[in-house]
Amino acid sequence: MNNSTKIKIDDLKIFGYHGCFNEEKEKGQYFHIDLEVILKNNLYDDDLSSTLDYVQLCKYVETIFIQKKYNLLERLASVMCDKIIEKFDLKGIILKIRKNKNSYMPDIDAFSVEVKKIK
Repeated sequence: MNNSTKIKIDDLKIFGYHGCFNEEKEKGQYFHIDLEVILKNNLYDDDLSSTLDYVQLCKYVETIFIQKKYNLLERLASVMCDKIIEKFDLKGIILKIRKNKNSYMPDIDAFSVEVKKIK
């Protein structure tokens, strides 16, 4: 049996300046982040120190997200995955970044990228 403990964060909303177009870099927009982290150890007790504090995880995600402007969400998601795995010593992560419709995508409700990294 392959047991694993996962923590999921759905729809973390962060304002950023990522994208290939000048308007995206200058005006910015909201991005929505979903992530699923796989802990190295299963949780067997009821103590916060035994697991990953998801509040700290969200704060760290926001810190990485606003540190640097990226043209490609694919690259941003990959960098974020690497940094989150390293910081929290995780077994793996699945991270999705979504941006809603804008003037460059009038017929699309949203655009997203997903990166999965497992050690």
